[in-house]
Amino acid sequence: MRLRWWAISCATLLIDVALCQDACSKPDATTTISNAGQLSTLLSSCKIFDGSIAIAASDARDLRLVDLDNLEEITGDLVVANNTQLERLASQTLVKIGGDLRLNECPQMDELKMPKLTRVGRMLWSSLPNLQDYEFDAGIDSVSRVDISNTQLQALTGLNIKAADEIFITNNPYMLNISILLNNVGKSLVIKDNGPLNVEFPNLLWANNMTLSEIASISMPRLNYVNDSFRTSHSAFFAFDVPSLSVIKGTLALNDVWNVTTVNLPGLLSAGGLEIRNNTDLTVVSFGQLATVTGNVNISGHFSNISTYALQSVTGDFHLATSNSSFDCEDFDYLKSIESIKGVYQCEGRHPDPSLFDPTTPTDERLKPALSTGAKAGIGVGAAVAAAAIIGGGLLYLLRRKKRVAEMDGTGDKALEYQALGELDSKKQEPLELGHGKEAQELAAEHGVSEASPTQPVRSVAGTHELP
Repeated sequence: MRLRWWAISCATLLIDVALCQDACSKPDATTTISNAGQLSTLLSSCKIFDGSIAIAASDARDLRLVDLDNLEEITGDLVVANNTQLERLASQTLVKIGGDLRLNECPQMDELKMPKLTRVGRMLWSSLPNLQDYEFDAGIDSVSRVDISNTQLQALTGLNIKAADEIFITNNPYMLNISILLNNVGKSLVIKDNGPLNVEFPNLLWANNMTLSEIASISMPRLNYVNDSFRTSHSAFFAFDVPSLSVIKGTLALNDVWNVTTVNLPGLLSAGGLEIRNNTDLTVVSFGQLATVTGNVNISGHFSNISTYALQSVTGDFHLATSNSSFDCEDFDYLKSIESIKGVYQCEGRHPDPSLFDPTTPTDERLKPALSTGAKAGIGVGAAVAAAAIIGGGLLYLLRRKKRVAEMDGTGDKALEYQALGELDSKKQEPLELGHGKEAQELAAEHGVSEASPTQPVRSVAGTHELP
């Protein structure tokens, strides 16, 4: 009898184990919990759930407070979506979520506590207008994506995420503080359209790409390397505190920031580009060790001083404009003159030789090499000789023309008429005149007599001649 009882007990146990394993393993499906009984069964059977779990609204309204105690791991997603009843989601035992922690359209949810959670695939929180409290005390070692938007959260100070590929914190109008113990961001960090935020990343060392706006203060004291761009805009902070930053492979952009008076990046060695514009209170920009800019420089504002003493090369264009009349462009003029600035150069300010740096003409035509003193002298002598030759040629032409006019009585369209002139001895006798009619005229013998028709040229022959 005992043997038979033992066999029945073992068979029952095997069936229970099989049922438990089946209840805890649905890797290709999502198990939907829609009442408290289903939730209790799952929690009593499983420490590790292989699959995804969705918490749905309950008709009995017995899932307002959901505690997932006893469950340690979910290999898939944990989803609460379009649930108008849920007020609390918590677990004192859950350590790992292999997929998403997705919370969406839960208007009554005001509490989220998972103090032992250290790993999650993605944290996607959206449209949680009543969520103001959460706990992740153990710290999230790694997460693929954090996307928190449209919440009533006033702060993100307890997430303690150490590494993430992407972080998007947007459209949280009551959020005033972010402080995350983040070490690196593999792809993108985007913080925008929140309340005026105080942003603090005290442990951040490396980031790929960062975009920040609506910022009240920014502190990243250990940030050293940005693999792409770092852009900050439409903010109102007093200090840009990134003292350890040494390399930005993309563009450092600081645009439309109020209150900031000084930008000081004492450790910056190289940048892909600089873009600093429309910062109304900015007066001092200091890049004390910046040596190389591989792209463009575009800086404008009311600043009086830019410190770039170590700058050696700008591969792209260089445009600098300030409304401060005391700004001196001399250092940048020199860099362009030795071709350390490769692209188009424009600097609006004072220049050692203003004729070479006309700020209204941002082209390299302004920077053609000046002529040497010898070349200038040669050009002067050549110009004088050319002028003398032109004047002399003109005078000679006028004299010849005057002589021709004096020799000629006039010109006609059909024939040239000549006037007979006698050969005169200016010292012994007066000029002789010929008559105007057809009667014969007689000249003195020593001069000879010539016959001339009124219409024929006069011919001179030897001896005495009568005119017809």
